[in-house]
Amino acid sequence: MKKQKTGEPITSSEQKALLLDMLKYVDGICRKNHINYSLVGGSLIGAIRHQGFIPWDDDIDIILMHDDYLKLQWVLSNEKGRYLLLTPTGFKKYRYPFPKLIDTKTMIKEKGRRDIENYGVFLDIFEYHYVPNNKTLARIHYVNQICIKKFFALASLDPRKSKGFLGTAAS
Repeated sequence: MKKQKTGEPITSSEQKALLLDMLKYVDGICRKNHINYSLVGGSLIGAIRHQGFIPWDDDIDIILMHDDYLKLQWVLSNEKGRYLLLTPTGFKKYRYPFPKLIDTKTMIKEKGRRDIENYGVFLDIFEYHYVPNNKTLARIHYVNQICIKKFFALASLDPRKSKGFLGTAAS
């Protein structure tokens, strides 16, 4: 991870401080706009087990119910400043099925995965999906989610290496 302007690497402590600042920013927006969210995944485990970050974690993960998820995306996409919201439909080279809020003052160099300009320290934003109580409907929902996940995984492959899934491979 590097600082955008100087190109100097940042320490793990500096990265975690940037992530905490980003979370405080999102928390402020959520409070101001009456948006409910929760930490999830490694961020939640870290908060409980380590009273902070899991030592090897490199991001923050939050989750929201559908209406709050849409509202937060709308608010963040209209904010100007240091942070930029990347979404699957908003950026051509973005390959994840969920939004990420990135710090444009940092830059990540990672082989073949993140070739987006100004891609830096990030916060992942996930949507909570309701699962029906009915076993048959729950199974249908589960299979649907697996299919969607596999589609996004295949669609995110380098098109030059994709043999016929979404068209022909580029030469």
